[in-house]
Amino acid sequence: MIKYRSCWIALAWIVASIWLAACTPSPETHQVAPAHVEPIAGTDLSRIELTEKAAERLDIQTVPVREQTAARKRVFGGQVLSGRASVLVRVALNESDLAKVDRSQPVIVRPLEEGADGWIAQAIAAPDAEEATEALYLSVATESGFAPDQRVSVETSMLGSGAEQKVIPYAAVLYDTHGDTWVYTRPGPLVFVRAPIVVDYIDGDLAVLSECPPAGTEVVTSGTGELFGAESGIGGGGH
Repeated sequence: MIKYRSCWIALAWIVASIWLAACTPSPETHQVAPAHVEPIAGTDLSRIELTEKAAERLDIQTVPVREQTAARKRVFGGQVLSGRASVLVRVALNESDLAKVDRSQPVIVRPLEEGADGWIAQAIAAPDAEEATEALYLSVATESGFAPDQRVSVETSMLGSGAEQKVIPYAAVLYDTHGDTWVYTRPGPLVFVRAPIVVDYIDGDLAVLSECPPAGTEVVTSGTGELFGAESGIGGGGH
C-alpha cells in the first residue's frame, strides 16, 4: 500500500510540476502565481494559498473530520472440537490479534454455508498456557448442531468497539515517501496546511484515525497530491 501511494505521489509531483510551470507568470503577462507557499516557522511544513482559478483547476474538494461510533469486528476461521456440556470451537490467532479480541462481548459462530444462521458463543479459558497465546476458545450450545472437526466462521468484536473515533474518507490520506501519513487541512478560504495523522484501521472507503486534527476540521479529499507537489516547490511556480 505504501509503495503504491509513494508512486502515486511521485506522479502527482510531476503533474504539479507541469501545472505550476504552465501557470508560472511570464514577464510579458505579469500573471499572478497560482500558488503562494510560505514556510511555517519552527516546522518543516508550509502554508499554501491558491488563487481561486488554481483551486478550480485542481478541483479541490474538502470534507470535515467527523466522529462516529466504532464497530470493530473481525471474521476468522475456526474448527469445532468435541465437547460434553457444550460445543467447543478453536480459533487459531496470532498473538497480536488474540490480544485485540474483546472477550467481554458475545461471539457469533456460523457454518460456512451461505445464509446459515449464527449461534452466540462465549470466550472461555484455553486448556493450557501455551494454547492461551495461540488460539481463542469458545463455548457454543449443543443445540447448535455443530459436528466435531467442522469448519466455521467466527465473528468477534475487537477492543475499541462502541468508542467514538474520528474518521475521514480514505481518499484524504496522503502517504509520503517515508510511509508517514498526512492530510491537508483548510484553515481558511484557499489556504491549505499539511497535518500529521495516525491511521488506526481502514473500514471500506473510510480511514479510522487514532491521531488527527479536531473533529470539524476541513480536510482535502481531491487535489492532495498536487498540493504536496506545490509545497515541495516542484516547478518553482509555487514561490
